[in-house]
Amino acid sequence: MGNSIHINWQEVEAVFEMPFEGRNAHLDLHTGQVRYLYVDTAMYDEHGEDDDFSITEEEIDAEPGRYLYIEPPESHEKYGWMEYFADQLPQEDIRRKLFRALDKRHPFRRFRDALFEFPEVRQQWFDYEAKRLKVFMREWVYTIPATILNPPDWITGEVSALSDE
Repeated sequence: MGNSIHINWQEVEAVFEMPFEGRNAHLDLHTGQVRYLYVDTAMYDEHGEDDDFSITEEEIDAEPGRYLYIEPPESHEKYGWMEYFADQLPQEDIRRKLFRALDKRHPFRRFRDALFEFPEVRQQWFDYEAKRLKVFMREWVYTIPATILNPPDWITGEVSALSDE
């Protein structure tokens, strides 16, 4: 393992939960902070110049191994989570409604909209999604080539058992 770092987990979790179009997040393995590489130059012109956490490709290239790309789950992975969740529901009517939502345009929004009719199932979805995200994040954390001095509970403890997908 490389150096030892304290990681700003709030920033890391925010990247995984709500990826931001137009910029890529990187963990600075020296400081434990999240830094952003703007891939949309208009967004950089608007936000990046005054942003203490922005980074350039030149900075990344100048110190290979210092910055670790934070890769949130892709939409096809999240879509698979929704399919798996819907498929496991015992209520056939709800399962059918969720699969119809997934088959239409804008499936993510339609899936969320369909869940509004079923508050208990909606909460089950949020719990399931949070667990899947923690599992995904944990897998990413194991790629960090440093000793983590402040690991959160979801790394050191058990993420509730999830069925294999």
